[in-house]
Formats: sequence, structure tokens, C-alpha cells
Amino acid sequence: MADYGCSRNERFEVERKHLIPSNAEPYEMYEWKSAKVHPDSCIELKRSLYSVPSIHAHKNVKVKFSDKMGIILDEFGSSTLAVHPRMPKYKNSINEAHLPPTKTQMGSFDIVRIERIATSIGVKTKEYVDWQFSSEIYPLRALRRMQGLLRYYERDKNSREAMEYAATKSLQFQKKQLRFFEGCIKNFNSNDGNFYLVTPPKRETANIHLQNKEHS
Repeated sequence: MADYGCSRNERFEVERKHLIPSNAEPYEMYEWKSAKVHPDSCIELKRSLYSVPSIHAHKNVKVKFSDKMGIILDEFGSSTLAVHPRMPKYKNSINEAHLPPTKTQMGSFDIVRIERIATSIGVKTKEYVDWQFSSEIYPLRALRRMQGLLRYYERDKNSREAMEYAATKSLQFQKKQLRFFEGCIKNFNSNDGNFYLVTPPKRETANIHLQNKEHS
């Protein structure tokens, strides 16, 4: 090596003392994305929710994530707000310490707004919304569902009657999923609100045959 005046082996012997063992774990590749903290104190990543302290609700953040870990930082990427293990799709990682007290949650602007609009729609819709919030240990866990519920009314322009019907059926069958609520609305709209009692057909007694079994 003309530039160094020695062989490669001689050069390596000089550098050997500066080498350190490699990590036992293989290097983990990370990706970055920007996100906004939802009023429920969570960000969404690959169809899963991850919580951050509630004081950061409505703020922009940066998310550094790999296959094993998710790190949520402030919008400048300089301060770590939360660290979570990566979860499978539709599974969430919620740190209860990140959420405000239940009383504070129920007094939040977003929940109060939803309850006010539900009241204006009808008694059953308000009852359904109250049930959704009260059935969760932390009311904010139901916030996204209830925001989706109001979109059926505000964005899709469904009638109060359709909303009340869907709320009644959802309460009757204790269904939290919005898929069921939406299905009830579609059923109501497709029948113009007219539902008929379905009765089994009448059969003549002579045409009914019962199988007799002999018992020993």
C-alpha cells in the first residue's frame, strides 16, 4: 500500500486494537412516518393504535418503527414520548397511564360534542352512545367508534329515523361494532322504514308427519 508504506496485513494489525465485538442481535431497520395524535391519545400505525401521554393529544408527532418496536417522538424528533412493542394488525398497545382520569375523559370536548349531537338525533341514539362510553373501562376507547357513528348522520345524511332504528337494534343485540349499525341503517333505508312481521307458513295437520321411535 503505497499511500501507507505498509502491507494490508500490517495496516490491519494497527487497526485491530480499535475493533469491538459486533452486537449479538442483527441490526434492526427502522422506518419513519409523521402522525397526529387523536383525541383518544393514540396514533395509528399499520392498522394498530399506540398511546402517548394525553397532554400531546391533537399534536403532530414523528414515529420511528421496526418490525419489533414503535417509538413515538415529538414533531421535531428530539424527545421520546412513548415506546411500544409492535403489535399485529388490529391489535393495540395502550398504556393506561397515558390516559386522563375517567371524569376528565367524559368532560372532553369530543365526547361532549358527540353526546350533544346524539341527543338531537333521538332518545335511542343517545342511549346507544351512553352505553358505548360507559361499557369501556376508559371512555376514550370508544371515541373513534362514536365519531364513525356520527359520520353516518352528518356525512352520509341518514335520517333520524334510520339512526334511531339502528341504535334500537344495536342495543337490543348488544352490538358495539359499527358494521352492525351500518347494516341496520341500510336495511331501514332499503325498506323505506317499513318492516313486516314474518310468520311461518300454515300446514295442514294431515301433512305433518312425526317420526316414532320405540324405546326398549
